[in-house]
Amino acid sequence: MNRLRPYLTALLVGACVWLRALPAVPDEEIGLITSYPYRDSLARHYQVKGSPRIEIKRGISGPVTISSGRTGMVDIDVLRTAATQQELDCHEVKIDYRPDLITIRQVQFDRRECRTIRASQSLTLRVPPDALLDVSTIAGELQVTALSGASPPIPSPAMSVSRTPKPWI
Repeated sequence: MNRLRPYLTALLVGACVWLRALPAVPDEEIGLITSYPYRDSLARHYQVKGSPRIEIKRGISGPVTISSGRTGMVDIDVLRTAATQQELDCHEVKIDYRPDLITIRQVQFDRRECRTIRASQSLTLRVPPDALLDVSTIAGELQVTALSGASPPIPSPAMSVSRTPKPWI
């Protein structure tokens, strides 16, 4: 152990010097890239019955904004971006619709060139005031605006929001 001490000390000192040389980056600059040059968008409008359940899950990697909309209607705007056209073609945002349930998820295609991509998705939803929301495995900011529109960005008593953060693998 005594023979290793000079080497371990040098390693520790070197690591400290190296870490201090790294530039300081504010937390807000460490995040998802949502401004890739290749992009496409889609808008969908669905009629719903009763208090619809809306699920957002499976790999949405960008901001999700949910606000109160018209009773009986769900409006969904999707923006997909990627670093290249090939990477944009490697994923889609899939929307499954039933009058009482809408499920939104990101699907990355199982092709060799799609194994690792630089891409993001942004969702904007306008939902009925009595919608039940279930949001899980997203890697971006979640903002739910209260019913009045002028209230702070918190869920209203009529909205139920469940969020499970994306696990780091």
